[in-house]
Amino acid sequence: MALIPKYHTAVAMFAVDPADVSSLNTGGAESTYAIYQGMAVGLNSSGYVKKASNSVTPIGLAGDSLAVAGGHTAYNDSLVVSPGGTKKSTQNRVSDYFNETLGSGLMSVYIVGGEFYTDAVVSGVTFTVGSSVKASNASPGYFDISGSNSVGICTSGLAQYPSGVPGAINAADFSMPLKTQNSAGASTGFISFIMAL
Repeated sequence: MALIPKYHTAVAMFAVDPADVSSLNTGGAESTYAIYQGMAVGLNSSGYVKKASNSVTPIGLAGDSLAVAGGHTAYNDSLVVSPGGTKKSTQNRVSDYFNETLGSGLMSVYIVGGEFYTDAVVSGVTFTVGSSVKASNASPGYFDISGSNSVGICTSGLAQYPSGVPGAINAADFSMPLKTQNSAGASTGFISFIMAL
Protein backbone atom coordinates (compact mmCIF):
# COMPACT_ATOMS: atom_id res chain seq x y z
CA MET A 1 0.00 0.00 0.00
CA ALA A 2 1.04 3.59 -0.37
CA LEU A 3 0.05 7.03 0.86
CA ILE A 4 0.67 10.44 -0.70
CA PRO A 5 -0.32 13.28 1.66
CA LYS A 6 -1.28 16.31 -0.46
CA TYR A 7 -2.26 18.47 2.52
CA HIS A 8 -2.50 17.49 6.16
CA THR A 9 -3.43 19.11 9.44
CA ALA A 10 -1.85 16.98 12.15
CA VAL A 11 0.18 13.81 12.63
CA ALA A 12 0.02 11.85 15.88
CA MET A 13 1.89 8.78 17.09
CA PHE A 14 0.30 5.73 18.66
CA ALA A 15 1.77 2.46 19.89
CA VAL A 16 1.62 -0.66 17.72
CA ASP A 17 0.52 -3.90 19.33
CA PRO A 18 3.62 -5.91 20.42
CA ALA A 19 1.58 -9.09 19.84
CA ASP A 20 1.16 -8.10 16.15
CA VAL A 21 4.90 -7.47 15.84
CA SER A 22 5.64 -10.83 17.44
CA SER A 23 3.11 -12.62 15.21
CA LEU A 24 4.58 -11.07 12.05
CA ASN A 25 8.13 -11.91 13.10
CA THR A 26 7.24 -15.55 13.74
CA GLY A 27 5.58 -16.08 10.36
CA GLY A 28 2.04 -14.80 10.97
CA ALA A 29 0.08 -13.74 7.89
CA GLU A 30 0.65 -10.15 6.74
CA SER A 31 -2.99 -10.04 5.66
CA THR A 32 -3.96 -10.48 9.33
CA TYR A 33 -1.31 -8.55 11.29
CA ALA A 34 0.36 -6.03 8.97
CA ILE A 35 -0.70 -2.40 8.69
CA TYR A 36 0.42 -0.62 5.53
CA GLN A 37 0.99 3.07 4.93
CA GLY A 38 -2.27 4.60 3.65
CA MET A 39 -4.66 2.23 5.44
CA ALA A 40 -7.51 3.45 7.64
CA VAL A 41 -6.58 2.85 11.28
CA GLY A 42 -8.14 3.21 14.72
CA LEU A 43 -7.33 2.31 18.31
CA ASN A 44 -8.41 -0.81 20.16
CA SER A 45 -9.38 -0.83 23.86
CA SER A 46 -5.70 -1.25 24.84
CA GLY A 47 -4.72 1.89 22.91
CA TYR A 48 -2.89 0.04 20.12
CA VAL A 49 -3.18 0.94 16.44
CA LYS A 50 -5.35 -1.54 14.51
CA LYS A 51 -6.85 -1.61 11.02
CA ALA A 52 -10.19 0.25 10.99
CA SER A 53 -13.24 -1.98 10.69
CA ASN A 54 -16.81 -2.09 11.97
CA SER A 55 -15.37 -2.90 15.44
CA VAL A 56 -12.44 -0.41 15.32
CA THR A 57 -13.55 3.17 14.60
CA PRO A 58 -11.19 5.00 12.23
CA ILE A 59 -9.17 7.90 13.66
CA GLY A 60 -6.90 8.51 10.66
CA LEU A 61 -4.48 7.11 8.09
CA ALA A 62 -1.36 5.05 8.77
CA GLY A 63 1.74 7.07 7.91
CA ASP A 64 4.13 4.14 8.45
CA SER A 65 4.06 0.44 7.64
CA LEU A 66 4.20 -2.45 10.09
CA ALA A 67 5.24 -5.31 7.79
CA VAL A 68 7.95 -7.91 7.22
CA ALA A 69 8.02 -8.32 3.44
CA GLY A 70 8.11 -5.92 0.51
CA GLY A 71 8.25 -2.15 0.27
CA HIS A 72 5.03 -0.29 0.99
CA THR A 73 5.47 3.23 -0.36
CA ALA A 74 4.59 4.79 -3.69
CA TYR A 75 8.32 5.26 -4.30
CA ASN A 76 9.57 1.69 -3.75
CA ASP A 77 10.49 -0.69 -6.51
CA SER A 78 12.17 -4.06 -6.87
CA LEU A 79 15.86 -4.04 -7.81
CA VAL A 80 17.87 -6.87 -9.36
CA VAL A 81 20.41 -7.93 -6.71
CA SER A 82 22.13 -10.96 -8.27
CA PRO A 83 23.42 -12.21 -11.61
CA GLY A 84 20.58 -14.77 -11.57
CA GLY A 85 17.95 -12.00 -11.62
CA THR A 86 16.88 -12.23 -7.96
CA LYS A 87 14.93 -9.10 -6.99
CA LYS A 88 14.69 -7.35 -3.64
CA SER A 89 12.14 -4.66 -2.77
CA THR A 90 13.51 -1.28 -1.73
CA GLN A 91 12.48 0.56 1.42
CA ASN A 92 13.02 3.89 3.16
CA ARG A 93 15.23 2.65 5.99
CA VAL A 94 17.26 -0.48 5.30
CA SER A 95 17.64 -1.41 8.97
CA ASP A 96 13.87 -1.65 9.45
CA TYR A 97 13.28 -4.59 7.08
CA PHE A 98 9.91 -3.06 6.07
CA ASN A 99 8.78 -2.45 9.67
CA GLU A 100 8.93 1.35 10.00
CA THR A 101 7.69 1.14 13.60
CA LEU A 102 10.63 -1.03 14.69
CA GLY A 103 12.78 1.58 16.45
CA SER A 104 10.10 3.35 18.48
CA GLY A 105 7.16 0.95 18.63
CA LEU A 106 5.04 3.88 17.44
CA MET A 107 3.13 4.45 14.21
CA SER A 108 2.62 7.87 12.62
CA VAL A 109 -1.10 8.48 12.07
CA TYR A 110 -2.51 11.37 10.05
CA ILE A 111 -5.49 12.66 12.05
CA VAL A 112 -8.11 15.44 11.86
CA GLY A 113 -8.11 16.46 8.20
CA GLY A 114 -6.32 16.99 4.92
CA GLU A 115 -6.37 15.66 1.37
CA PHE A 116 -4.69 12.33 0.68
CA TYR A 117 -4.02 9.88 -2.15
CA THR A 118 -4.10 6.20 -1.21
CA ASP A 119 -4.12 2.88 -3.00
CA ALA A 120 -5.56 0.96 -0.03
CA VAL A 121 -8.84 0.40 -1.84
CA VAL A 122 -11.06 -2.64 -2.17
CA SER A 123 -10.54 -4.06 -5.65
CA GLY A 124 -13.39 -3.49 -8.09
CA VAL A 125 -15.04 -0.60 -6.19
CA THR A 126 -15.88 2.52 -8.23
CA PHE A 127 -15.23 5.76 -6.36
CA THR A 128 -17.21 8.80 -7.53
CA VAL A 129 -16.08 12.39 -6.94
CA GLY A 130 -18.20 13.94 -4.18
CA SER A 131 -19.29 10.61 -2.69
CA SER A 132 -18.39 9.28 0.75
CA VAL A 133 -15.20 7.22 1.20
CA LYS A 134 -15.64 4.65 3.97
CA ALA A 135 -13.53 2.24 5.98
CA SER A 136 -14.40 -1.20 4.65
CA ASN A 137 -16.19 -3.65 6.97
CA ALA A 138 -15.27 -6.65 4.83
CA SER A 139 -11.57 -5.74 4.36
CA PRO A 140 -10.29 -4.00 7.53
CA GLY A 141 -7.95 -1.07 6.82
CA TYR A 142 -9.07 -0.70 3.20
CA PHE A 143 -11.49 1.82 1.71
CA ASP A 144 -14.76 1.25 -0.12
CA ILE A 145 -18.14 2.99 -0.49
CA SER A 146 -20.32 0.66 1.59
CA GLY A 147 -18.65 0.51 5.02
CA SER A 148 -20.34 1.78 8.16
CA ASN A 149 -17.67 4.40 9.04
CA SER A 150 -17.21 7.39 6.72
CA VAL A 151 -13.64 8.68 6.51
CA GLY A 152 -14.08 11.52 4.02
CA ILE A 153 -15.23 12.78 0.63
CA CYS A 154 -13.79 11.51 -2.66
CA THR A 155 -11.98 14.14 -4.78
CA SER A 156 -10.80 11.85 -7.59
CA GLY A 157 -11.59 8.32 -8.69
CA LEU A 158 -9.08 5.54 -9.16
CA ALA A 159 -6.26 6.76 -11.41
CA GLN A 160 -2.51 6.42 -11.76
CA TYR A 161 -0.45 9.09 -10.01
CA PRO A 162 2.21 10.62 -12.28
CA SER A 163 5.81 10.66 -11.06
CA GLY A 164 7.12 13.33 -13.43
CA VAL A 165 9.73 10.88 -14.76
CA PRO A 166 9.24 10.36 -18.52
CA GLY A 167 8.68 6.83 -19.70
CA ALA A 168 5.09 5.63 -19.79
CA ILE A 169 1.98 6.87 -21.51
CA ASN A 170 -0.47 5.63 -18.90
CA ALA A 171 -0.06 8.53 -16.47
CA ALA A 172 -1.85 11.86 -16.95
CA ASP A 173 1.35 13.70 -17.97
CA PHE A 174 2.98 10.86 -20.00
CA SER A 175 5.33 10.08 -17.10
CA MET A 176 5.93 6.80 -15.32
CA PRO A 177 3.16 6.32 -12.72
CA LEU A 178 4.06 5.75 -9.06
CA LYS A 179 3.84 2.14 -7.89
CA THR A 180 0.51 0.97 -6.51
CA GLN A 181 -0.69 -2.33 -5.06
CA ASN A 182 -3.99 -3.65 -3.89
CA SER A 183 -4.35 -6.56 -1.48
CA ALA A 184 -3.57 -9.00 -4.30
CA GLY A 185 -0.48 -7.04 -5.37
CA ALA A 186 -1.97 -5.91 -8.68
CA SER A 187 -1.58 -2.34 -9.91
CA THR A 188 -4.72 -0.32 -9.35
CA GLY A 189 -3.96 3.38 -8.94
CA PHE A 190 -4.82 5.93 -6.28
CA ILE A 191 -8.00 7.60 -5.10
CA SER A 192 -7.89 10.99 -3.42
CA PHE A 193 -10.18 12.17 -0.67
CA ILE A 194 -10.59 14.90 1.89
CA MET A 195 -10.39 13.30 5.32
CA ALA A 196 -13.28 14.39 7.51
CA LEU A 197 -13.00 12.70 10.91
